[in-house]
Amino acid sequence: LLTGEVRLPGFEEEWKEINIEKIATVSIGLVTTMTKNYVDKGVPLIRNSDILPNKIKNGLINLDEDFAVKNKHRMLKKGDIVTVHTGEVGVSAVIDDELDGSLGFATIHTRITNENFNSYFVSYYFNSNKYKNFALRMSTGDGRNNFNLKDFKRTVIPHISLKEQEAIVEVLSTMDNVIELHEKQLSEYKNQKIGLMQLLLTGKVRVKV
Repeated sequence: LLTGEVRLPGFEEEWKEINIEKIATVSIGLVTTMTKNYVDKGVPLIRNSDILPNKIKNGLINLDEDFAVKNKHRMLKKGDIVTVHTGEVGVSAVIDDELDGSLGFATIHTRITNENFNSYFVSYYFNSNKYKNFALRMSTGDGRNNFNLKDFKRTVIPHISLKEQEAIVEVLSTMDNVIELHEKQLSEYKNQKIGLMQLLLTGKVRVKV
C-alpha cells in the first residue's frame, strides 16, 4: 500500500513522488544538555529511544516549564511527526493531543504545511521497510546510526490524493488496533501463566489426578 504495488479499490491515478521540503518544514530537536532541568511534572521530552513505529512510549521525562518556555519555538504541535535521528533511524510517530507542546531531544521534526498531505500517512511511510532502508543507507557513524538532517531533506514521499492517503491510514490503523488488542491479551495470558506456575510449583495448588 505504501509503495503503490497494491492499490485500494477505487484509486487508479498515477503514483508520483515529491520531496519532503515541498510539503513540510523539517528541523532538529534540542541538542543541549538539560539534565538539570528534569522534573517530576512538567513539559514532556521525547528522546529517540521513546519513538516507536506510529506511537510514543509512556513514562516520558519531563522538563521544567521555565526552561521549556525559553525553547517555545521548538515545541512540537499536534500533527507533527518525530523521527529517530540516532539509533533505529527512520522510525516515526505523530504527535497527538496529549503531547501537543512537548519537546524533542535530538529528534527530527516534520511539520506538514500542505493540506493535501496526511501526517499519519507520511508517518506510516517513514515506518515502511522501503523508507527505513533509505534512512540506513543515508546514515553515518560506527555502531550507532545517525540520520543527519541534511540527508533527511533528500526524503521523497508518495504523492497521491488525500482521499487515498486517508483510506490507507484507515486500513493500517485498524490493523494496528487489532495487533495492540492481541498483544494486551497475550500479556494477560503470560501473567496468568506466571501466577499459575507459582502456585503449582510451590504446592499451593495441586493438580487433581
